[in-house]
Amino acid sequence: MAQLNLGAVQNDTGDHTGAAALLTESAATFAALGEPGSEAFALALLAQSQAGLAHWDEATATGRRALELARRVEHAQATGLALLALGLTAAATGDPESADGLFREALTFPLGLPEQARIRDYLVGA
Repeated sequence: MAQLNLGAVQNDTGDHTGAAALLTESAATFAALGEPGSEAFALALLAQSQAGLAHWDEATATGRRALELARRVEHAQATGLALLALGLTAAATGDPESADGLFREALTFPLGLPEQARIRDYLVGA
């Protein structure tokens, strides 16, 4: 859990490389422990790290895996974070229509204020 939290902080401060390393390890640990909700949460944050590094294919694949796991175990916050990551990737790769839908759906889940602000900034500027 400490790795996940530190990875989240590193994402928030722009250290996506450091965040990705911690979140990759965190997701693997949660998978080994049989904790799919926590794994989904770590993967959703990892997808955001990958998006921050402009690793679009990786971010999309990781985001989809996070979303699938989060929905399966009904982890609302991880679902919202995965949708955010997928929205960031869609926006950056030239699919504003998909990004808009993903961001709007993400806002229906419990997200922190920074995540909500990022989405609202995009929707206002789009």
